[in-house]
This record gives sequence, C-alpha cells and structure tokens, in this order.
Amino acid sequence: MKELLEKIAVFLEKKEKTADTRMFKEIQPQKEKVCFIDGGHADLLHSADFLFSFLRIIAITYENNKKQSIEKKECYLLVIRENEQYETWCAPSLLASETFSLYDDELAGKNQKVPIRTISGIMRRMLELQTAKENSSCVVLDGSLEGKNTREEKMLKSLGKNVFGLSKTSDEIAFHHSEKKAGYYLYKKNAFITYFVKLHKDAKKTFRFDSFTENVDAVLGSLKENSTDPTLLGYPFGLILADKFARITNKEKDMLLTKAKMQLGKKWKDLVLEDTHDILDKLSY
Repeated sequence: MKELLEKIAVFLEKKEKTADTRMFKEIQPQKEKVCFIDGGHADLLHSADFLFSFLRIIAITYENNKKQSIEKKECYLLVIRENEQYETWCAPSLLASETFSLYDDELAGKNQKVPIRTISGIMRRMLELQTAKENSSCVVLDGSLEGKNTREEKMLKSLGKNVFGLSKTSDEIAFHHSEKKAGYYLYKKNAFITYFVKLHKDAKKTFRFDSFTENVDAVLGSLKENSTDPTLLGYPFGLILADKFARITNKEKDMLLTKAKMQLGKKWKDLVLEDTHDILDKLSY
C-alpha cells in the first residue's frame, strides 16, 4: 500500500504547477455588492417513465461584505417519457417546459438512453443561470462557466459580464504560489477567461475562477474580503451559506414525500417509487 500511496504523492506533485511570479497579480480589498448563487434538488418519485423532483435555488447578496438579503426559489419538476423523448413541467412555472431526446449524445453515450434522473440536474442548473441573468449585481455562481450541453451553453452566452463562476474542484492544472498574498493568474482564454485565484494569504488551495471579462479586480477584491472564515479559508462564505441553504436534507425529502402521498391518496400505491439502486442503498446502511 505504501508504494501506491507514494506514487499518488509523486503524481500530485507533478500535476501541481508553480506559476511564474511575474504572472501573479495581488488582489486588493474591495467591498462591491456581490450575489452568491447555488442550487440543490431532490428526486422524490421516479420510475423509468416519470420523475417528480423538487428544485431549490438560493441567492445571497452581500454589500460592504455584510449579508443584505437571501432569496429563495423553489419549484416542483415533473418529467414524463413520451415515446422517444422526455417532456418537463415546473410548478410554479419558474422555467419553461423543455423537451429532451431519449437518445441525446450530449447527455449519454452514443446510442445510449439518457437516464431520466439526469434531467433534474440539468433543469436545476438552468434555473441557477436564469436567476443569475435576472440579477444586476456582480453574480458568483458555484461552478464554472463551461456549458455541459447545448442548452446550458446557450444560456451562458446570454449572461452579462457581471456573472462569474468559482469552482471548488477543477480538471485543469492546479497552480501553487508560495507567497503570503492573495492573488490570481490568468490561465487561458476561450469563450470565457479562466483564472486561478488564491483568495486568502494563508489559503492552502487555489480555485478556478471563470469570467466573461478581464475586469475582475473589483469582484475578486470583494471575494477576498468574504473568504476569511476558518471553515474553508480562502473560499467565499457567501457560497458556503448558499450551498448550505440550497441543500435538501433527507428529513426534508421525507416531509415532501409525505405531502405528496397525502395529495395522491389511494393512487400512491400505483406508483413505482424506487429503482434497484435506491433499494440496495437502503439495504447497505
């Protein structure tokens, strides 16, 4: 085992790239108005032909590094398979109905069926982006600005230059900087600009930061001021809170299921509630 662990250590050391000091730009403190957005969802009922889910989006606004407001959006999502496609509906109708092909190469392998439970994650992300589009402040999303499918790419292109993405994890090369400063490096330019940012001088990790503009000093300065919580030093507390409030706990999921059961009455027993994976998961714990 020791030999394998040592190989991992060597691999990670090679993967980590030490950036040229000349590329490093120090972040100066700012106190701009910033809105942090994250979402969560829970699949309540599902079978091969239908999916009933609950979506939640949280938007937390900070001004002068003080929490000003928390906005919450919630809706139920229904997905039904009709022939070779999935149809979606939301109540309340926060999102327009969508149609997904059952054999969408973007969402599954070639000639593979798209798992119906994939749709709830896509719709949640679309609601996150729609919420960002409606906000005029600097918006920081949890995650990158890289679209994972055509719908997401289209929505991302419609966003303004006030929207940014901060990723906790990244497939890109990790950058390391030994100086005791908060700063950032421009990594690459594509449809958007990718930076690696260190938001606290004592942070152990850099994060990927995506932007549609090179004018990032104000937003990064504000994120620096918001990234002092010891829970995750160097990561914005606004995103920590948004993640916490957006999550749907198992207890809350059970309450939503009970409510659905009361609404359906005798029809409840006719529904296929669990797939094989869910049953096995419950047997395992």
